[in-house]
Amino acid sequence: MQCSRQKSSWRGVRARLVAVAALAALSVLSASVGCSKAAESKAEAEANARRVTADSTVDATKPIVDEDFGFRLNLPGEGWKLLTEQDASQLHPDAIAGGLDGKGAFGIVIVERLPGASLEQAAALLWAEPLPDQEIESEEDVELEGVAGKRRVFTATLNGQRYRYMSSLYYRQEHLYQVVSWTLGGEGSERQAAFTDAFALLPGEVRGRRVEHAPVTAFDGVGWRVREGRFESALSGLAVEVEAPWRMLVGNELEMLSADAEIALSNDAEGSYVLLISERVPPSKAGALAAVTRENFAEGFEQAVAEPEVHTIAGQDVEFTHYRNGPIDYLHGVMTTQASITQLMCWYPSSRGEEGEAEVYAALAGIGVLPASQREQLRAELLRTPPRQRRYGDRRSYWGGRFRDFANALTWTSPDGFWQVDDFEKARALSASTVLRVQEVELGAHLMIEAFVSDMTPAQTLDALLADKDVLTRNRATIDGVEVERARAIDRSVDPPFAYAFMLGTHRGQVIAVSTWTVGDSPAHDAILTAGLAGLGFEGELAELKDEGRVHIDQRYGWRVEVPAGFTLKPGSEVPGGRVEAWGQGGEELTAMVLTEVASSNEKDWVSSYMEQLLRDQIGPDKMLGAPTRDEVELDGERVRHLRWKGVGGQIDADLLVRDGIVYGLLYTNLSDEEIAKIRASFAVLE
Repeated sequence: MQCSRQKSSWRGVRARLVAVAALAALSVLSASVGCSKAAESKAEAEANARRVTADSTVDATKPIVDEDFGFRLNLPGEGWKLLTEQDASQLHPDAIAGGLDGKGAFGIVIVERLPGASLEQAAALLWAEPLPDQEIESEEDVELEGVAGKRRVFTATLNGQRYRYMSSLYYRQEHLYQVVSWTLGGEGSERQAAFTDAFALLPGEVRGRRVEHAPVTAFDGVGWRVREGRFESALSGLAVEVEAPWRMLVGNELEMLSADAEIALSNDAEGSYVLLISERVPPSKAGALAAVTRENFAEGFEQAVAEPEVHTIAGQDVEFTHYRNGPIDYLHGVMTTQASITQLMCWYPSSRGEEGEAEVYAALAGIGVLPASQREQLRAELLRTPPRQRRYGDRRSYWGGRFRDFANALTWTSPDGFWQVDDFEKARALSASTVLRVQEVELGAHLMIEAFVSDMTPAQTLDALLADKDVLTRNRATIDGVEVERARAIDRSVDPPFAYAFMLGTHRGQVIAVSTWTVGDSPAHDAILTAGLAGLGFEGELAELKDEGRVHIDQRYGWRVEVPAGFTLKPGSEVPGGRVEAWGQGGEELTAMVLTEVASSNEKDWVSSYMEQLLRDQIGPDKMLGAPTRDEVELDGERVRHLRWKGVGGQIDADLLVRDGIVYGLLYTNLSDEEIAKIRASFAVLE
């Protein structure tokens, strides 16, 4: 079952301490820049202690009192800053308060209306999906101001980094409270406990309120886009428009809910959701796949709670089945449009009854079908757009249409088409050996790459894969000096049958297995399976960093910069989801950083202001330079925030580029304006 209120899962609170860890690594700013601004630096330090972002007007050391949701968040201790709803929601879209301590500890408070539930049901929903390598340290019943709660402490591995979580749940007056804190490296229990203990429930009625989110007006996905608040898909041929209180979920919010969905709708105040999950399929097989889809969804429930109902969606009669799981009711239907099937997966609190059901169908009324000519025009426009998807993981990345696995010296280049790359953690959840999983969403083709040690040869492994299939072809070939076994086959034991293409070889002591599959049987489907296999590359060596003369290239994170003549590399720092590097000569330094998980939000102004404040926390007081000046400069074709700290003996400049939620930073110590201009002109994010 794919929809189980996963929006508040641990995948949403995983690694937002990246920026703090990276800024702590700026001890590489070792050059002297003078220290004559002691009084100004003291004032700057005092002001910094009260700000979460450089543009904050709220004192971050004052307790947060939320009378609508009935809680108070006190300052956990010295060095902590509290996050208002505006700031906390940037780190997690559902958070309405939070805190950070500047040493890598974070905490958030999430309050959701969940009528008709119990504490036990809520815990079962939220803790159902474990994270990779999750280990539970403790689980206990707790109590806060007479309200029963549950607490779980656990560790998990995400993108190669170990995190420690402390989660406390409380349920009262039809509202669920989550108090979650986390730190890097499995340490920090005292800091986590400090945040947890800083949370208190207020007496009286919990009124609740509508939490406002900025509407999505523009966004680019794989095979779809949002323009002027209207969703349009070249794959499913659907168009969606929403009216308040519903809103669209895209980007990180959408992935937290369902990485498989094209689009999702949310009525936050009532806890209701609608997902559209589309899959391309030949018209002749649409009926069979729709039936399998309904059966698979029904397996998550004991039985339907009502007879199926038919509702007209986008001019088509769609049969919906009604299920219930604890305090949540689900509606599930499947519609077919233009060689695709689309699951309509909806849920709402059971206690809302017919009113909740009616609101879901009202949201579904905003679904329409694009005319064939508009869909073809949209498809052509999207195919002309270079791949924008960027993924980063533990020693692997995908950007510019190319996957790079530095640990296993593998590459995979996406062929023409609409290729969507799964989150690396999601792929790893399938098996520890899975390094990549992608789909060509227009043709409904899937590809998976695995790397594993085995006592079996590639030929023997292929024998096992083909055991229950009809083999069409089988042969050997040599790719990049590696001998591989290849085969095409059909699995007729399922309806509809699946077509497969396999390729296996041994590279650097491991079996590398590439599998592609689809239910399609057209020449285009055959071609896409072949093209998928052809994208694999076996590399002799694959370095994350390389230098071409003075041009330094980060192949993992996808950027380059020209280092000034005579500068030598200093010890750098690998940080979770990012990197900090520095070069210097005498009293001059260039520092470059990239951070991929600073915030859940893609709001450039907020992320830039947040990063500026983190820099001010580190540089101004530490170097005794006081407050910086701020203006804008051009970096890689964009106007970006530029800061300058000036001392008697020199200065520090910083440029902050925020693109698609990723932060690229250049820091210049004691460099002239002419030298800075040359470095800026050389910097580029690689596409």
